[in-house]
Amino acid sequence: MRCAIFIDGEYLEKVRELRLSNVRIDFNKLSDFLWRKVREVSSENIALLRTYYYGALPYLPMTPTPQDRERYDNKHRFLKALEFHPRFEVRKGKVLRIYDDQGNVGYVQKAVDVQLSIDLITLAVRKDIQHAVVLAADDDFSPAIRIAKNESVVVHLAYCPKMPRGLDLEREADERIVLDMPLIDTIKQY
Repeated sequence: MRCAIFIDGEYLEKVRELRLSNVRIDFNKLSDFLWRKVREVSSENIALLRTYYYGALPYLPMTPTPQDRERYDNKHRFLKALEFHPRFEVRKGKVLRIYDDQGNVGYVQKAVDVQLSIDLITLAVRKDIQHAVVLAADDDFSPAIRIAKNESVVVHLAYCPKMPRGLDLEREADERIVLDMPLIDTIKQY
């Protein structure tokens, strides 16, 4: 039996920023913790297939400020470093600049949720995994989780209880893993 872990990087960054005092996370420890939680609720021997991290580089204007360039370069280095972790796969989307009706600028991440959903469904349909951990909060993942469950995958939702999350997503999950301060103390990067 195998397990894959799917991390919505934008969600994890919000949790880290808003609830975890921007603590630096050791992603190998996080992956190991989530895999261990799956093994605790199963009587079978479960191997870790891979941890997938989904994120996007910040929007970089044609004439970036030093702050724009620094933010972009830092995220680029972070994603490159993750690619060298054992059994990690990084999937990148993109960030688009958008304007509302009043001309106010905003930024939106694209293609990340779709990539996570496709990977989850593909691994489930090919019977490559029997367990999936989804670290996310967006209801957009609910249909993919439903398909994985229909393919006999047990889906574990990892989330921060003090952050908003979709009720459909929580309802679809078979198991729940709470990300709280005691956990964070075990996965901090020193």
